[in-house]
Amino acid sequence: MWTMWAWMIGCRGTTPLSETVSSMDTGVTVDTPGTQSDSGSSVGTPPVGLEVCAPLPFPDVVARIHACREPCGGSVESCSWDSTPETGWSSRSVRVVAAGRGAVVRYSERGAATLFVHDGGTGTTFAPRRLPDAFVAAGGRVVEVAWHTASSTGTDCNAADCGWMTRPLETEPSSIEEVATRPASVIRFAHDTLSPQDPFGTVSCSAGSLATFYARYFDDLDPLLDYQMWLGGPLLYSAEWGCTGRTSGCGGSACGRCRTDPDILCEVGAPGQCVGAGGTCASYRLTGSLGLLDVLYLNEASCPAVAGTDYAVGDAATTPGDTHLEHPVDLVLSTNLPAQLGDDDLGIVPHVWDVYTTLTGPDVTASFETGPHCGTFSEQATCERVLTRLGLGDSAAAHCGP
Repeated sequence: MWTMWAWMIGCRGTTPLSETVSSMDTGVTVDTPGTQSDSGSSVGTPPVGLEVCAPLPFPDVVARIHACREPCGGSVESCSWDSTPETGWSSRSVRVVAAGRGAVVRYSERGAATLFVHDGGTGTTFAPRRLPDAFVAAGGRVVEVAWHTASSTGTDCNAADCGWMTRPLETEPSSIEEVATRPASVIRFAHDTLSPQDPFGTVSCSAGSLATFYARYFDDLDPLLDYQMWLGGPLLYSAEWGCTGRTSGCGGSACGRCRTDPDILCEVGAPGQCVGAGGTCASYRLTGSLGLLDVLYLNEASCPAVAGTDYAVGDAATTPGDTHLEHPVDLVLSTNLPAQLGDDDLGIVPHVWDVYTTLTGPDVTASFETGPHCGTFSEQATCERVLTRLGLGDSAAAHCGP
């Protein structure tokens, strides 16, 4: 049984972009990196759909979120800057723009395998450090992303500015399908440009798992992937159900799934349907993520008052995508403890289970662990499983321990 520590839906890691400071002589932040590196072209050309930026300072916080001030004029390495003081291991960072949204991509030295890490929420900070630190120590390369916002703290999400989930056009509604091109482009960049020959996997939590799931569902990433772990997600099978709840299949009543036996479709609030290990009936309504849905789909009201918003587009419930996985996948869900919110409290379990039951492949697993949402991101068992899946299992015990 894994033990988890608190991690609320939409929460982020510990390193906001605007607080990430380089120890270069200039003493500048990530938002105003130093001079170009002269270390040559040890990394390749970025994929179509993603632009690498020259490492120039921006006049203000807002200016850097939509476009490069100038495109990179050389190799990716030449446009990166040293970020070792931020990570504790040798690393570099580079600014990119994917589908009109800026981000910082941070990467360690090349290793025996590569792990792409996406934090939860709207991905505006880097993920908790334990797993990336252990992966690098075990001889792997870590590539991680943090998306820009217009906030001076890097953590706010408002009606027009929401990290990777920001609507491309401020006055037009968007969809998961449309914004998933951003993490898809960065994953391609991480693989094709930084680690084309190495075993390559992803790990993410909450809305970060939404990003990495839909990136491969819609954008044909399977040829690049050797492994994926989705923690506390993907938390959205149907945007409409996430906002308003589900009634289909329950005679017009609100539907859910039994918390720890989600094969059972149940009626929310009705007693006796999830007896024993099944617990109680968990609703499809995403109580912790309604604001994100409002922002993405430009809901003029607040869920569940849909106000004419068309949610029936660009998700796994309504739009065909790739459901067959050639690579191993682990889905990990949490069940609650007293005074903590698990995936079963937040409307996540039903969505994840609907995603899981649509997937096919030789090695797709789902498991339940006790603890709060996304607590497994920093757990020893998560670390050991990821390292083992990507061929670094011999070092897992030494680097994932307490």
